[in-house]
Amino acid sequence: MRKTDLTKAALAYVGAASLVFSTLVAGTAGAFATGPATAGAIETTTSVNAHHSISGSVFQQQGGDLWQAPNSEKGYGVPLPGVRVYAQWTEKDGSTSPIYTTTSRADGSFAIAMKQFVKDNGEVAKFDADPNLPEGEKWRVWTVNPDTSKYQLLWSWNHSQVGPKGIVMDTAGGAANLIGSNRVTGLRFAYSEKVDATLMHLSEASDNGPKQNAGFVAGRVYWNLFELPGGLNWGTVTNFDSNKDKPVAGVTVTGSYLKDSAIRRIMTGYKTIAGKTPRAGGIAIWTPKDEASMQAWIKDQIAKEGVDNWIAETVTTKTDANGEYALQFKGTWGSHVADEEKCGLVDKKLCGTLAADAKTGSWLKGNANSKHINDDWMFISIENHPGIAQTSPFYNNAFKGYIGSLTTAGWPVTNMVNYLNHVNFALYPEYVDFDVNPYNTADNLAKRGDTAGTTTTGLPKAWNNSTTYQIEWSAEGKVVPGGSCEKQRPNAMGDLKSCPLTVPANLERKTTYTAKLYAFAADGTRIETPLAMDAFTAVPDTGDTDGDGVPDDKDKCEKTPDGTTVDEDGCTLAQRYKPNYRDTEAKVGQKATSEPPTFDDATTSEVEHLLYNGLGKDRKGSAALFKPGDGTAAQNGAITITPAKEGGNPVSVTVTYSDGTSVDTTANFIATNGDEDGDGVPDSKDKCSNTPKDYQGQVTADGCAIPTVSDFTVRGTVGKPINPAQIVIIDPDHIVTNCTSGELPLGLTAKWEKGTCMVSTATHPDKALNQDGLTVEVTYQGGTAISHGSVAIADKPDGDGDGVPDPQDPNHPGAGEDHCPGTPDDAKVDDDGCSVVPTVGPAPTITGTVGDPITPAVVPVANPGKAKITCESKDLPAGLSIAYDEAKHGCVISGTPTVKVPADTTYTVTVNYTPQDENNSAGKIDTTGNVTIKGKDSDGDGVDDPEDPNHPGAGEDHCPGTPEGAKVDANGCPVAPTVGTVPDVNGETGKPVTPVEIPVDNSGKITKLECHAEGLAAGLTIKLNQDGTACVISGSPTQPKTGEIKVSVTYPDPQNPEKTKTSEPSTGKVNITKGDNGGGNTPGRNTPGGIPGGTTPDGPFPVPVAPENITPNPSPELPPVAGVQEHAQPAPNANGGKQAPQPPVAGVTATPSLVPAAPYQPKMPIALAHTGVNSVPFSLAVAALLLGLGACFSLRSRKLDQD
Repeated sequence: MRKTDLTKAALAYVGAASLVFSTLVAGTAGAFATGPATAGAIETTTSVNAHHSISGSVFQQQGGDLWQAPNSEKGYGVPLPGVRVYAQWTEKDGSTSPIYTTTSRADGSFAIAMKQFVKDNGEVAKFDADPNLPEGEKWRVWTVNPDTSKYQLLWSWNHSQVGPKGIVMDTAGGAANLIGSNRVTGLRFAYSEKVDATLMHLSEASDNGPKQNAGFVAGRVYWNLFELPGGLNWGTVTNFDSNKDKPVAGVTVTGSYLKDSAIRRIMTGYKTIAGKTPRAGGIAIWTPKDEASMQAWIKDQIAKEGVDNWIAETVTTKTDANGEYALQFKGTWGSHVADEEKCGLVDKKLCGTLAADAKTGSWLKGNANSKHINDDWMFISIENHPGIAQTSPFYNNAFKGYIGSLTTAGWPVTNMVNYLNHVNFALYPEYVDFDVNPYNTADNLAKRGDTAGTTTTGLPKAWNNSTTYQIEWSAEGKVVPGGSCEKQRPNAMGDLKSCPLTVPANLERKTTYTAKLYAFAADGTRIETPLAMDAFTAVPDTGDTDGDGVPDDKDKCEKTPDGTTVDEDGCTLAQRYKPNYRDTEAKVGQKATSEPPTFDDATTSEVEHLLYNGLGKDRKGSAALFKPGDGTAAQNGAITITPAKEGGNPVSVTVTYSDGTSVDTTANFIATNGDEDGDGVPDSKDKCSNTPKDYQGQVTADGCAIPTVSDFTVRGTVGKPINPAQIVIIDPDHIVTNCTSGELPLGLTAKWEKGTCMVSTATHPDKALNQDGLTVEVTYQGGTAISHGSVAIADKPDGDGDGVPDPQDPNHPGAGEDHCPGTPDDAKVDDDGCSVVPTVGPAPTITGTVGDPITPAVVPVANPGKAKITCESKDLPAGLSIAYDEAKHGCVISGTPTVKVPADTTYTVTVNYTPQDENNSAGKIDTTGNVTIKGKDSDGDGVDDPEDPNHPGAGEDHCPGTPEGAKVDANGCPVAPTVGTVPDVNGETGKPVTPVEIPVDNSGKITKLECHAEGLAAGLTIKLNQDGTACVISGSPTQPKTGEIKVSVTYPDPQNPEKTKTSEPSTGKVNITKGDNGGGNTPGRNTPGGIPGGTTPDGPFPVPVAPENITPNPSPELPPVAGVQEHAQPAPNANGGKQAPQPPVAGVTATPSLVPAAPYQPKMPIALAHTGVNSVPFSLAVAALLLGLGACFSLRSRKLDQD
């Protein structure tokens, strides 16, 4: 398949500085300059939040546990930028994607787009990031060691092998899969420094024999063939499984610890430098950054002074058959790190010196023979071997320990007095290169009888004699007959023998064969998940299963319907192009229009976004008709509907292409049933859109505020007319329609007049009456409300006629007597004869636009007590005013706002009232509402006009006058036009090319677009089509040319029309070959450039010689002109009628071509018509002169361009 020889990937340094811990503390390592990705890998860098992607980080581990974020400010890891990362995934049926690649960013993060690919059955495979069934996907992600002389891999997700092992996500190290967005995130690749034995160990190491009861470090070295999934700490991912993992015998293990004197220097000397006590105060005080800085300082001192002054002793041993080891140290005299004054019972002359051997002395503290090892300042290592990852608590060339360094969190190390246990080294290959060859799944397909092989490299060369591997072939999820090759062990180079597979001679259909590399566990069982995989595709030789005229091995579209027209790939437009609509946000009951669909070419692994009118291999095809199941469709396929329900409103759309084929797709409208005024009724059903917020939940089914009604009392005096009683109604949404009553005493009736409900009668009572239980029904749209009332007819004097009798002692009115004489006629009073206080309703919500008058808003005020009313508000937006309007029953807010006001700003209205009786007890009532004033948007582009047109600010319109419907950016300026995919431009000299259309997206509706192309062949032109939707390349090429073309459009800068801007170019290819007439310097007719009809661009050109008068004759050659690009021309020679390339002129690019010679010269008549010239030499001289002048002009033009 694709070459995946990662061990040979071109990873080149560009002068990166040495990366020691002192630079680690500074933050980020210098980026590694990586060469091109391995052959066949596709660069697919994307954003870390992109759908259908795999992301993670590459860093140098500096401390902490596996679950702790490497980019934490505490410094658990240091980013490694520029590291090459690869990813590949496989479907449940065994279909395998191409290899995708990227490099890590400055912060160490990476993100790879896992692009869709076409399986051999024609289905499109999309990355779902889902190992669960039925999807059952698995993926492999791996990195290339950026510098094998400096780094070794410490740990990576799933050991850089195919995973997850089961059907659920392996969350080791914080990895996750997000099903909704189809993403795998949090994959970690932790590197560490390669062991530097010259700094970390003495040059001579001792072997002190079997371990004693203390003073040792013990552990195991093993191949970690089975890693427990979901591990969030080092202990879990390095857990030794005796049935699966394989111990490694004969590994050299070396250990050292620092001298007492060295530790004293650290605790005093480095304390002065750091400004705090080393390793004191916990993680909050002493961070991995602090530890790294201290370790760098220690190594600087060792480099200056030598290891002998710093390291107490170095011990070595080898692992046994179980992979176990024990490093037994001699020990340093003293119970612990001490100086001569604090040696306790130990002889001061011995204190701090090395014991003669391991057996001498006592490992117990507090006696005269006490000795110790400094187990918080140790370094344990094994041999370095390229390609082997080591997961161990001792990494980065740092003197660590059980407690002191804070880096052992999560490691399974155990500690007792003067020894450490379970200091293990878990090994696995950094990465394995597994390649199927020579065939692949893309452009080199096998046929019946062909044999494919495998190449396996990168397996560890050392310590691997006991690990067995097997390669197995499968197709369509099943092992093929004879597809399981023999078990084998790698050779001394870490390679496996090829496992060949021959395509069956009777192969009937296109089939993909996948090779998988498996390892065997210690118990002899094969580990279920493969280490790596690769595949190739085989096709029958010449079959045409669907009968479309395209052989199956070249047919990219199976099962083509009969009678349809296909392209060279065997595809109809419907088979090749899949229309895709983006979801459209909408509101229930409101018309919404989708974006036009884009079209993806299903035969490629890329996801294209083509327009409807530039389809087909020649880009002449189109989606000619869109037929929606609901709503209407525009020519470009945009669908317009009015959503009827909340949530998804899928619209089926049948797309018919220009070749007559069709395909069904869906445009989905995601509708929300908003409630803009917050009254609990969706906007689609709300007939009152600005219900005051005080009425939330107190509305009708139509979303209108339910009116509130007061009680009433009809008052009067015997023998006098009865004053009407007003029922106070607060009706913000004006939905009251009537008020009625049943039979009431004294002939009382309720009547609705001019927005008020009055209870009155023409009867003059002849006796006193007090009666309760009266009711009046107030009718509103959607319901009724009941007002309860009473009648109070007094038989005592009532001077102001308000129904409350005058007091017998005016200076001391009693209960039931008038406390407020002089009440105005028809004023409603309380039991004391005083005017009732006005009732004020909630303030309405005000919306408006700067510069436009608002719709007047009314604050309801019921004033049955006939008080004097005034209205005021100190926080209304500038330009608005408020005044009391008795006819409108409230305070009316009106005017034209002059400034913007943020959404839902609160404003307060104060209603002042003064009763018109003799008491005059004035008061005020406050109510609040919300106001939103948007900025003026003169061109309707959704961006407010600037307050200062000469100096527009952020979020204001920098480009006034945008055309209606134009798409704009945050500054209100039209978005830049973009150029779509450029189809290949093919043709021959002297013949018009088929016009090539390059789609132009000008959603910003910018005018005066001009098309430009770099690299076009001479004779071809490019211009914008009439409707401005495409750049069209046309014309007759006059010179052969093969190469790249770049198409762009220029346009006036929307913010400064005098300047011109250029779009990002889109790249394509041109391939113009030499035709059989005209064009270039091809010998032929006498018409320049082969222009038909005997014309030149400037007018008629005489054609004096008929073809039958032309006889072959060698023509003289013109000398080359310096600075002019040459194309070798045919001339007679001894090379079989072909001319070899001519030596180039200095400084000139020559493009030689070998073409059949056609030496001839026209047989000329004595005189050339219309010229007066009678000699061929003269004609040649003129031609030479013209050519020379042309060269001069060309050189002058180049000179001007260079200047």
